[in-house]
Amino acid sequence: MTGKAEQRAKFDPFNFIPLFPGKLRDLHAGWIVVAGSVVFLLLVLATLIEGTFGRLTDFQYPTDVRYAFSESVPRTEPNFPLIRDITSCLCLFLVVAGFALLHRHWHYISIALTELRESKTIVPRRRPRSNMISRLLGIDRLIGDCGDYAALDVLDARFGKVTARTKVLLSGSVLFASYVFATLLGNGLSQNVFRFLAPTAATPDEQNQWVALAKQNWWAGPDHPIGLVIYTILAFLAMVLIFTFNVVGVLTVYFGVALYFAADMGADWYNRDGRYGWTPVAKVYRTVYWALVLLGSGITNLIAVLGSSVPISVVGLILLYVLLAPVYTLVPWLAFRTVERTAKAARRARLSRALEGVDDSDLERVQLFVAEFERCNNAKIRPMRLRTASFSVFATVVLLPIALTALQIFAQIGAGSH
Repeated sequence: MTGKAEQRAKFDPFNFIPLFPGKLRDLHAGWIVVAGSVVFLLLVLATLIEGTFGRLTDFQYPTDVRYAFSESVPRTEPNFPLIRDITSCLCLFLVVAGFALLHRHWHYISIALTELRESKTIVPRRRPRSNMISRLLGIDRLIGDCGDYAALDVLDARFGKVTARTKVLLSGSVLFASYVFATLLGNGLSQNVFRFLAPTAATPDEQNQWVALAKQNWWAGPDHPIGLVIYTILAFLAMVLIFTFNVVGVLTVYFGVALYFAADMGADWYNRDGRYGWTPVAKVYRTVYWALVLLGSGITNLIAVLGSSVPISVVGLILLYVLLAPVYTLVPWLAFRTVERTAKAARRARLSRALEGVDDSDLERVQLFVAEFERCNNAKIRPMRLRTASFSVFATVVLLPIALTALQIFAQIGAGSH
């Protein structure tokens, strides 16, 4: 029994917030996409029942986007059925994609350390490192006084033993923050939604009347209770997704930093995975990058709809985004930036010791060492490296909401500025 308990006591993000309880955590993330598709079909059915689905001629997304970035908007019908409200459909897509990505992200994290240890890419240090940073972050206290080569196991077990009190505290905090932000966001949208499409030639009173009619004819407006309930739940789930990702994400980054002090990081010189053993970390951070892309896309979508009248909830999300994006990218890079140099130095030292017993006249064996030294020197060991195309998408989408927010608030340029 003890062995099984110790085997279960390992760092697993699924244990902190039971967002995927029971067997859901072990299923492929595709079930979330299926569930999201069912929700969308129910949404279509609900709007058909309430008569707010719209007709094919109501699809005006390209025209609405052009108006949003135009200085002049003509008078259009203040009618916003589901088929015209592509912004809400995009939010639904981002929420479903976000939950699927979160599930995949947690799965990669839960198996990463095991795979790294099996390939000996990460091995326990005889004694954990200790410096001002480890003391400041409480890592020394967390690991405590342990035996030789035991720090990594202790660290893994400490993070693996998540008490019921911790789960309640984390889950309750996420639910409370999600409720507050979803309420604030709903209030902000109710005051400003569709205002960026109000006719610019109209008087302020006429614009307010147009916006009031638009909200009245909106599929999720107060006069359409089924659509309103679905939209409210969607907004709440979006906030749950954002705060859950960030709470567990910060814990994961802390665990990754603690690994630096408890383990030695090297490389799998058999290169069985094509990344010298670092594929598990690459998978984790690829999902981090795409999660930031999804969040950035969602914030950009909200800013485009709300224009310069950005509510406090969106400002809070932007601040959260700006503050935590470096935590998920810069901090891990600092922890892993020396991996290549350290792994190569250790490999060259090992090859040099083996070369001491080789006769220089044995050209065949010497040539093998020469080839291995060259392979070592040319190896690219970069756990967090993205392909050029992926990095370009990541950088563009991550910076876009920040730039667009600044333009909207300070210069009032772009979508909804009029």
